[in-house]
Amino acid sequence: MPEPIKRPPIMNGVTHKVMLGCGNAYITINYLDEKPLEVFCQIGNNGTCVACMLEAIGRLCSLALRSGVEAKEVAKQLKHIRCDKPAFSEDGLINSCSDAIARLLNPQEKHGDSK
Repeated sequence: MPEPIKRPPIMNGVTHKVMLGCGNAYITINYLDEKPLEVFCQIGNNGTCVACMLEAIGRLCSLALRSGVEAKEVAKQLKHIRCDKPAFSEDGLINSCSDAIARLLNPQEKHGDSK
């Protein structure tokens, strides 16, 4: 079984403000050797269902990335998941929080509305 690599004490990353149907999400992706290594997600007030689910998605993405799974493979699992409050952005329809994370993990892929 692959062992997740240890997190270095200092990492560089980018925080994206993403407007979603349920509010603004702040998604931070930290990089090691120019590859995504961890994902932190925050939205709304702590303790809400959406906030805890988004935190869980970020933790699982981080575990997968630290275990050697390619970011594009993680993104494939998250893209096009729909919630009841999609939002429109400059890049088109964002179906959900997980769809937004997929776009940030694999920005080279074209993100149409179909699967």
